[in-house]
Amino acid sequence: GDIIGETNPINVAMDSATNVVANFERFPEITVISPNGGENLSGETNHLIQWNWEGNIEFVDIEFSTNNGTSWEPVVSATANDGSYSWLVPNQASNNCLIRISDYSDNDPFDVSDGLFSIVEYTGTMEVVINCDDEYELWVNGNFVGNNDQWDVAQTYEVAVRNGQNA
Repeated sequence: GDIIGETNPINVAMDSATNVVANFERFPEITVISPNGGENLSGETNHLIQWNWEGNIEFVDIEFSTNNGTSWEPVVSATANDGSYSWLVPNQASNNCLIRISDYSDNDPFDVSDGLFSIVEYTGTMEVVINCDDEYELWVNGNFVGNNDQWDVAQTYEVAVRNGQNA
């Protein structure tokens, strides 16, 4: 007869005149690759959500949480399971964000980011401050970019800006 089980190993008892044929199939699995913890994402920018999978998983659901998994909001439902999805990061500031990816057919298997990541709200404005006292410093939105030990102050420098953050 057939022996079916979900434990590994499966114990089979047989006598010396019995032949055994065993077929083993790996259980489906999903693993979040990015964002997987520690990232700082800007709202209103695209981020490539990435994952690995094993087994027969045709479509996945992707969700995100801004409250450490207490509640989840959909990113996309029933997207092709091809290992990546370009996500327009919502403009919801939080340091407690997670991504969850699950099999669309029954939400099993699923995986959640290993750690928290942050979303920084995009305000659409930028402030550049150049201090010209004894030392030349460049600050963008409160972030120190460099000083006169790092560049020639007689030259013109371009500051590339992407969605409110220095590039």
